[in-house]
Amino acid sequence: MKKYSLKVLITSLIVFTIMILTLEMLIPQAVLPILITIIVMAVFDMVKTTILTKNLKIQEEYKNQVFQSISHDLKSPISVINSHIEALDDGMINQEEFETVVRTQVHKLEYKVHSLLYLNKLNYMQDLNAYQSEKIDVKLIAKEAMTKFKYQRPDVNFKTSFSGNTVFRGNEEAWEAIIDNLLNNFMRYATSEIKITIKNNQIIFYNDGPPIDEKVLVDVFTPYKKGINGLFGLGLSIVKRTIKMLKYEIEVKNETKGVSFIIKEELE
Repeated sequence: MKKYSLKVLITSLIVFTIMILTLEMLIPQAVLPILITIIVMAVFDMVKTTILTKNLKIQEEYKNQVFQSISHDLKSPISVINSHIEALDDGMINQEEFETVVRTQVHKLEYKVHSLLYLNKLNYMQDLNAYQSEKIDVKLIAKEAMTKFKYQRPDVNFKTSFSGNTVFRGNEEAWEAIIDNLLNNFMRYATSEIKITIKNNQIIFYNDGPPIDEKVLVDVFTPYKKGINGLFGLGLSIVKRTIKMLKYEIEVKNETKGVSFIIKEELE
């Protein structure tokens, strides 16, 4: 994008210089400043319009990519269920295996639909002050979330550590979205430990999974952005936007072993 804008600007400046040199030979000196001002304004309007058009095109292409990815996300669980219905009819799997698969895929589908609805709600959120003025004990939501997720990964040790203030801006819906989406992400990567720590007015979410490649670290909160190991989904985008709405910020940090997501007060 920057290269494209620079190219347009250089081309415009060359054209502008040629026009000025031509005008100096043909136009009276008294009229020349006025014409130069008009030409300068026209050139910058042209550059601005060109850049805006390019920006809109990039945004539209990205939006289409997101929609295609969402469509694929929603169709995948349905396709898996359909294939297992056929397998059950053909006697390739038993009823218990079928029910286990369907239960898992329905859970995935429910999570994706809920994420889409919540993200759409964020897009049309009007009264941010209502969210920012409320306060809630995040410790209670964190404990409830850990209890809910630990049954999905019995091989993982779920830990909590709370000290000092555990009350933060926001309501139950906002913090459930933040914590559930972070833990849902951790479930895919954690090796043996997931931990939530609240101390010094910060909330630290840790998992002992592999580090995030530095090349894609900046894009982890961008929905359906291509990463080293695939696409980043909607979950972390919801986390980022909800945290920003509550006037906090989030930092991702590769530890010696594992990864931490740190929520803290927004810098002025």
